[in-house]
Order: sequence, then C-alpha cells, then structure tokens
Amino acid sequence: KEGQNAIAFQKINKNTPKPKSFLKSISKAPGSFNWLYVNETDVFYYHSGLFPIRAAGVDYDLPSWGTGQWEWQGFLATEDHPQELNPADGYITSWNNKPARDWRASDNNYSYGMTYRVDMLDQGLEAALGGGPLTVGEMVEVMADAGYTDLRGQEILPLALDIIGAEPGLATVLGLLSDW
Repeated sequence: KEGQNAIAFQKINKNTPKPKSFLKSISKAPGSFNWLYVNETDVFYYHSGLFPIRAAGVDYDLPSWGTGQWEWQGFLATEDHPQELNPADGYITSWNNKPARDWRASDNNYSYGMTYRVDMLDQGLEAALGGGPLTVGEMVEVMADAGYTDLRGQEILPLALDIIGAEPGLATVLGLLSDW
C-alpha cells in the first residue's frame, strides 16, 4: 500500500494550512506512523494506519477460531485514531512510543512495554523548560542526552533495585548495578 502514501503526501503538498486539512490528507496514509503538524499557532499529532475493528468477544491475547464469527468488522475511523491538537504543555514528543493510552500493539507484536525512549526525552525536556524557552542548540542537547542514555539503566533498573531491596549476599552485585 506504499502507493497510497503518495496520495496522502500529494494532498499535503497541495493544501495544509490548518490541522484539519492536514488530518484529512494524512489519514489517507495506510501505514502505522506518528505524524506531527506545526504551524504558527497550532501543534497537532495523528497516528495513521489501517487498524481493524475486532468482533465483539475477541480476546486480543489469544488466537481466534476461523469460523467467520471473529472476523474484522472493518477499519477504525479517522476520528477514532490517536490524535491531539494543541496539548496543554504546548508541545508533543514522539520517539517510537505507544501512540496512546490503552492502544494495542499490532498482531505481530504481542505487547507494548512500560518504558519508552520518549520517557527520557520528556524528562529532559521538562527539566530544561524549567528555565524558560530553549534555543535550538539546547533542544538538540536534550534530544542527544535522551539518545545516548541507557533506557534500561535509567528507567527499569531503579524499579528492579527497589524490588530486590537489601538481599543478603548480593551487596557486591547490587553495588555494581547501582553504580551503572
């Protein structure tokens, strides 16, 4: 369906002065992708793709019988896709993360994790914005820091250490992990 992307891009190039016209154009893109639109007054996010509407009673975590009863009921309408216009923070971050709360992973990806690289970008951005607007260079530093920081070490390790606690006989190992 790559050719359908060309239709979406052609429409964007012809007429996208507002988020609503951008949405009308980019919703034609069949691939699952996070899109951002920015103009002088608006910031808009949309997650494109062809997402099936499942039959009532389908368990997303288990296979379905091939009897016809569990077949898709069409595709999700544009207005039901993850999207946001002018968020309260004034910005949108996206970095290969889950598109929206309660959004399911594709059928060949059985789950979304609890941690995403965008979490580090968000944390760095929130801290940097505490001092007011950022220059382009400062924004690049925030982005670079999120890019080379070990996601597991920053987000998951502290949780694991809390669970382990002060386990007898593990002081050396816990010390090495804490230093990481």
